[in-house]
Amino acid sequence: MRSSGVMRLLQLLGLLLLLSGGVQGVYCPAGCNCLERTVRCIRAKLSAVPQVPQDTQVLDLRFNHIEELPANAFSGLSQLTTLFLNDNELAYLQDGALNGLSALRFLYLNNNRLSRLPATIFQRLPRLEAVFLENNDIWQLPAGVFDKLPRLNRLMLFNNKLTQLPVDAFNRLNNLKRLRLDGNAIDCNCGLYSMWRRWHLDVQRQLVAITLTCASPQVLQHQSFASLSDQHFKCVKPQFLVAPQDTQAFSGEQVELSCEVTGLPPPKITWMHNTNELDEEQTRSEVLPSGSLLIRSADAIDMGIYQCIARNEMGELHSQPIRLVVSSGGSNVPGPESEADNLLVPDARSNQVWADPGVPAPPHFTHQPHDQIVDLHNPGHVLLDCAASGSPQPDIQWFVNGRQLTQSRPNLQLQANGSLVLVQPNQLSAGTYRCEAHNSLGSVQATARIEVKELPEILLPPQNQTIKLGKAFVLECDADGNPLPTIDWQFNGQPLLPGARSDLQLENENTELVVNAARQEHAGVYRCTARNENGERSAEAIVKVERLEAPPRVAIEPSNLVAITGTTIELPCQAEQPEDGLQISWRRDGRLIDPNVQLAEKYQISGAGSLFVKNVTILDGGRYECQLRNQFGRTSASALVTVRRHQQQQAAGNRQQAAGNRQQASGNRQPATAICAALKLLQLQLQEAHDVAEIGDRIVANSPLGCQSVLRINRQQRAAAAVAVAFAVAVELLWALELLLQPNVTAI
Repeated sequence: MRSSGVMRLLQLLGLLLLLSGGVQGVYCPAGCNCLERTVRCIRAKLSAVPQVPQDTQVLDLRFNHIEELPANAFSGLSQLTTLFLNDNELAYLQDGALNGLSALRFLYLNNNRLSRLPATIFQRLPRLEAVFLENNDIWQLPAGVFDKLPRLNRLMLFNNKLTQLPVDAFNRLNNLKRLRLDGNAIDCNCGLYSMWRRWHLDVQRQLVAITLTCASPQVLQHQSFASLSDQHFKCVKPQFLVAPQDTQAFSGEQVELSCEVTGLPPPKITWMHNTNELDEEQTRSEVLPSGSLLIRSADAIDMGIYQCIARNEMGELHSQPIRLVVSSGGSNVPGPESEADNLLVPDARSNQVWADPGVPAPPHFTHQPHDQIVDLHNPGHVLLDCAASGSPQPDIQWFVNGRQLTQSRPNLQLQANGSLVLVQPNQLSAGTYRCEAHNSLGSVQATARIEVKELPEILLPPQNQTIKLGKAFVLECDADGNPLPTIDWQFNGQPLLPGARSDLQLENENTELVVNAARQEHAGVYRCTARNENGERSAEAIVKVERLEAPPRVAIEPSNLVAITGTTIELPCQAEQPEDGLQISWRRDGRLIDPNVQLAEKYQISGAGSLFVKNVTILDGGRYECQLRNQFGRTSASALVTVRRHQQQQAAGNRQQAAGNRQQASGNRQPATAICAALKLLQLQLQEAHDVAEIGDRIVANSPLGCQSVLRINRQQRAAAAVAVAFAVAVELLWALELLLQPNVTAI
């Protein structure tokens, strides 16, 4: 019997050795060195990104043979801060190749063969501080490729094949300190002028070190960026020579809406119809070389509001919105008796207010502008709504800081319905905007105040989640701003204060909301708000908690016990996961215990499910069973309660003490040296396998006294997968040791 136990012990030790070696191989790729949270795979002959631990913070893949990064190549590495991919053979990055790297700060892609960058490659890297792209073959930068990098301060693009730079390519990089474009054959044309002008006029921008040398035009060859001036650029914003006017036409006639502009470089003309851009490939109309719009055969669907827009590298120009009216027949100017029959009503896409003649009335507003705070870094377009009705139909006029706005400007666009749009507002857009509506019977006015501030920016908003009942979840919310914003949380509209609720914990300066065990009441809307003296910005996430469609499970079971008469005993019974509709009941020897029916001073069931039996008597002995029930089933656990009188318990204690004295007299058996060595070897191998703090404690606690002096616990964080496998085997191993080392005690 003893020999078979030893064989079983040796088999278990061998299995653990295999497990420890296998787990380590998964988490440190072949040819790589892994230390703490840094994985270095330098010159490892890799052709693809290897699988690494998900808590890796530094990943070094230099000097390998990686040619392509597929989408989600670094999935799960949300803690990665530094990524070295330089000196590979990278030629292609798929869209989404860097998805999931929300903590990335430093990205090295230099010394590769990249020729282009996807337009959205950096869209989800809010914490990126430095990008190294030098010594590649990049010949074009997509518009807006760097727009979503609020913390970027270093951008290295030298020694590529760039000749043209997109307009405003770097203008949204408000923290940029160093930009290197030398070693590129840059054409210092009007596209570069917008960057130079912004840098030249903004004192803060002049603190940015920009390295660039002009390759063309010939007069600017070898000219440095800092030495350029206004006279070096031959650039003129678009200007109207002929602007479009309101037009009436018969159905079926050819109509030409004039729009002729000048500018350097020559502007590109586009036309808007009822706020929709006209497609160049549609056949009903075409834009002539002069810029005018030709409609070949006017029809009812051509009626509405038109606007001509001219763009070049220096900016864009919008014409006043004009109206095209198409009549079905009769004269060009309809008379009073035929106007209702001949004039077609514009389609629903038009935003023009068409008032029917009625009883004369002074103007009154149907829409008024209101005060707004605009974010400096993410302004978008701001609409100041203004519409009025009356008879005659009122005219709308706008005043900006007291001065009348007679026509649209590039950043202020008058709409056909009377509203005003602020296009990409900046600090100069702040001020007072007044809308006035006039007709022959009177006038009304409304005023709105626009403030432009640097509102907080939420870099990492909380995400919608669906959580299993009882599982933990974390909602993250990180923000930046000047001054640095504070972060507050709301749950279903109610504020969450730090420390106010033990089940909803706010950590890391309120950037993380942690729930250790999800319950049904944790489902709802969580709102995170970043706030500083300039204003606030919010983001929401919806958390759903799914019930487990299974019978309840017992987490804490009652155990057999010996009770003394006259005392109170507690029999615990607690479900693994709290849930709505869970029922807990107790029975003694098969009979239901109901404190509401039986004596309340005898039995009590706590909210957690424990049964208290008070003033125990001999009659209270027996088997007690706890039963948990939900809509999917039930489960139970039981324990035997033995009741003794006080004198009987005292006698039993004396017998136990006598047995202990005899055992001590015979001497404690010391385990064999081989067993201690086996335990030590087991522990060392488990330490190699990524986490055994808990297992090691169990080995020390359950090993014979002679082994405890040779055991040492390494409490470094290890992989959870190894713990799950090794713990189950270790429990069985300790059981085998207990059988082998248990001293024989004769019962009295």
